[in-house]
Amino acid sequence: MSSRPLGGKSLFKCSTLRRGYMRIEDFVERLCRESAGNHRIFPSLDNEELEAWISRWSKTSLPEDFLDLLRHTNGIQFWVHEGSANGYFRILPLREVDTARRIMWGEALEDMDEDEVPYPHWLAITEDQDGATFIVLDPDAHRYYLMDSCGADLTCPAGNSIYELLDYIWDHWIEAMEGSQNA
Repeated sequence: MSSRPLGGKSLFKCSTLRRGYMRIEDFVERLCRESAGNHRIFPSLDNEELEAWISRWSKTSLPEDFLDLLRHTNGIQFWVHEGSANGYFRILPLREVDTARRIMWGEALEDMDEDEVPYPHWLAITEDQDGATFIVLDPDAHRYYLMDSCGADLTCPAGNSIYELLDYIWDHWIEAMEGSQNA
């Protein structure tokens, strides 16, 4: 299994959202059933970790549906294999969720203007092994965006709820990777 499918081209693509959504339970069950052994699903979020995060981020509220996902599984590593021990990409456990700017650019964020996206209080909830592609949460509007560290913008919405985001992940990251491996 290659860590860069399709000749090194990224599979993380922007597209229009479709109607309907996948429930959290269905998403996790499908991962276990249809891609057994390829993903690592972590235990649910415990109250101690949630309280520590809330204490640290007292001015930021997380969408209830995102918390529901974390209550089912506090992180998922997708496409775990010998060449990618932590997975090709992953939904971060709550303790690792941080500002999108810090996760995407580290120290370079100091040079960013306050009015550039992602905004200073927006959160990265995923990362890929190359540090190039992220799902970023706008905690004010409860919207998710696919962002690239080379050019963050709002042109790739990934969902207006965790359910739409899970559909997006399934369509663009699970099925796309499975298709590239079977080609």
